[in-house]
Amino acid sequence: MKLRLFFWLVLFVLLPLRFALAQTLAPELIRYPEMILYNGKVVTMDNKTTATSPGTISQALALRDGKILAHGGNSKILALKGPKTEIIDLRGRTVVPGIIDTHYHAMEYTMDHWGRTVPELRKPTVKGRTWEELRKEALETAEKEAQSAKPGQWIWVRLPNRVVKDGKQVDIKVAMTDMKIFKKEELDKISRDHPIFIQAQNRGLFSSKALEAFKNYYGALDEEISEDGIVWSASIRRSLQTDIILDGKLNVLAELYKKEQEELAAYGVTTWSSSTSALNTVRAYRLLDQKGEMIVRFAYGLGSLITGTSQGPAMVRGYMELMEGQGSEFLWPNGISLVSADGSYPQLKSVADAPPDIKSREMSRLDAGDYRRKVLEEIVARGARFSNTHVAGDFTLDQVMDIIEEGSKKAGMSPQQIQAQRHSVDHCTMNPRPEQMPRLKQLGIMVSCSPKYIENASPEVLRDYGEKYLNWVAPVKSLIEAGVKTVLETDIHYTPTKGPFYYLELLVTRNANGKIYAGREKIDRVIALKMATVWASEYVLKEKVLGSLERGKLGDLLVLNRDYFTVPESEIGTVTPVLTMVGGKIVNENSALRGKTVGPQVAELGGKNAPGIIE
Repeated sequence: MKLRLFFWLVLFVLLPLRFALAQTLAPELIRYPEMILYNGKVVTMDNKTTATSPGTISQALALRDGKILAHGGNSKILALKGPKTEIIDLRGRTVVPGIIDTHYHAMEYTMDHWGRTVPELRKPTVKGRTWEELRKEALETAEKEAQSAKPGQWIWVRLPNRVVKDGKQVDIKVAMTDMKIFKKEELDKISRDHPIFIQAQNRGLFSSKALEAFKNYYGALDEEISEDGIVWSASIRRSLQTDIILDGKLNVLAELYKKEQEELAAYGVTTWSSSTSALNTVRAYRLLDQKGEMIVRFAYGLGSLITGTSQGPAMVRGYMELMEGQGSEFLWPNGISLVSADGSYPQLKSVADAPPDIKSREMSRLDAGDYRRKVLEEIVARGARFSNTHVAGDFTLDQVMDIIEEGSKKAGMSPQQIQAQRHSVDHCTMNPRPEQMPRLKQLGIMVSCSPKYIENASPEVLRDYGEKYLNWVAPVKSLIEAGVKTVLETDIHYTPTKGPFYYLELLVTRNANGKIYAGREKIDRVIALKMATVWASEYVLKEKVLGSLERGKLGDLLVLNRDYFTVPESEIGTVTPVLTMVGGKIVNENSALRGKTVGPQVAELGGKNAPGIIE
């Protein structure tokens, strides 16, 4: 009896003491870290205000429960280790937050890259150079495919990016949509039993059977498909593969997506964002998320499909209901998208002067009477965020800002409420013009810029519009100086020689193929990395948990083969991760740090031309 009384007395005294100690002890002392990285250069990128300051730099970092527990000197952090803490000696390497790519179509690249392993997704590519050669080879290829195809199987033929007509190179998109290199009736003659699709980059042509199959699946033809079979948007191609061709094969699709995620991790991308068009895209990623098999994070802007004029407002209401309560640490909606508001180069729309043949090919999808104009106004008026949308030309950017103002006025929003929405526009192909920047800031619109246009659009802008318009191509320095939140997108499938750090180098040097384009728009390398980390976290609406290596944030980080902050500017593109971590978990490793190799390696993917790894 006395022993029992003594026990309860001790418990009565010690329990409050235990709780009091728990209240006063620092959190890192209550439980030890699961992992410590030490003896390196840990750059937190936690300075959001001073553009050229990377923030805190320390030697070591501790992680627990998938989050940053602490960073500091080696002795301070190593003192936190427990009996099961994994210790990694960085051997002087640099650690930075994981890359956030704000416009990257991983689901589309999955189909092109890994879809080759699925027989139904096989797409022969023709190589004809001239107009006559291309026509002959494409039609013969489609006929040959139809002869060996199963009943009802889709025939898919892909064209090269350019074709020569009358001695001049023509963009294949223009050849398909404006010059009608093929007609639907020609495809119908090949086969009435097989749906046929001729792909011309993000445009294409459907046969009558393909139009019928598409309409039967969705119940209607999308506004992106004209009666003559012309396909005007990449969203149709994505939906065709994901929804129709892989109908009933969600597990197959999810496994393909998983492979592309592994490759993203190898390149150092820990979060990406994109519009979604296909119904099965989000379903497949949700399946991976439910199974705990998401490797990197995906923020998606619900995109429009089968959205005629009368359906637009209903679509917005449906999307808002679909977004409510959805999301996890790996998969979440970050807005509603139109997918595209105008054409890709050379079909973007600009106020810039140019010869009549250049101006005649320009197009916008926000002109009076276009259903997207009503949809965008509905998005804004209903208090949703507009994001993840292709806006290539400066004329179209004017239209977007006009509609945002109209929708906001309809909703009775104050200037502060409009800014709080964080509407965004993507690409910077040939926008904004200098006079558009103050208006972007006033409306609080974020701009997602792709450096790829410095490389592949600048020469064409120079040729078609003139040198004075080169400063409209990805004008990131001017945007940042104007106070516009500007973030990094790549909008292109990575290769071993052109990964995220290659595109950061383009922002810093503006040097593409030995020529500097709009050199006044060069930016500091720290600013470039902020565009891809701490600022980009605001685009995906996760700045409280992503983008920097601050205590309490998710442990998404890269250990680099070279010091991004000290390598020559012309060699930034050779920087690559030797270790990628998402949520405190190593998802890719190609180094001697732990004597292990995890996941696909950039070097293996690229063979002898891949950038070297410094051990």
